[in-house]
Amino acid sequence: MTPSHHPSAATLFDYGSGSLSEPLALAVVTHISMCAECRERLAQIETVGGVMLEDLEPEEMSPDCYAQTLARLDDTVPIPFLIGDVSAVDSPFAGTPLTPYLGGVGELPWKRLGRGVAAVDLVRRRNRGTRATLFRVSRGTLLPLHGHRGREMTVVLEGKFFDETGAFVAGDFIEHDAEMVHRPAVTSDEDCVCLIAVEGRLKFKGVFGRLIPLFVDM
Repeated sequence: MTPSHHPSAATLFDYGSGSLSEPLALAVVTHISMCAECRERLAQIETVGGVMLEDLEPEEMSPDCYAQTLARLDDTVPIPFLIGDVSAVDSPFAGTPLTPYLGGVGELPWKRLGRGVAAVDLVRRRNRGTRATLFRVSRGTLLPLHGHRGREMTVVLEGKFFDETGAFVAGDFIEHDAEMVHRPAVTSDEDCVCLIAVEGRLKFKGVFGRLIPLFVDM
């Protein structure tokens, strides 16, 4: 199935320039691995960026530039990228950018978060307060109403879900900002597996929703 929801041009540019945090970059590149249209868009962005660099006037570097670069190597954030054929890896998502994060496990270590919801942490909350998590939501499950403290990027890997902004299927990329308040729901047809990258913690609504952070790190 061809994705019909894609990253914004700004998000693709941020990914191409390496300015996204690791969790957000993982969401973007996972969608790109499933979307020929976005692979082409990214190639165009990288081509334009290369031409712009060639047109820049060279600047003289400071005497300690090399030493400063070496000192910052440990601070760099790895940017996930498209990988080649790793079909020998025994993983449900072998051959995708998720493979290095999942290792060679045959069955993912799902952790139950509540009725109908399980998760696997891929990148824990660290740089810029972001994290990336795989979520498996059972068919017919309605998730709590919540908002965000930053961006939320979702890639549908299996199944489908819907919220106030539309319906989404495998391959789709959904991008919400801090203004968005929504309540995702999974259809009654099949379970849904999504990769979700968020900046900061979620803001749950209602009495029940405000109790969730006491039990689950979200």
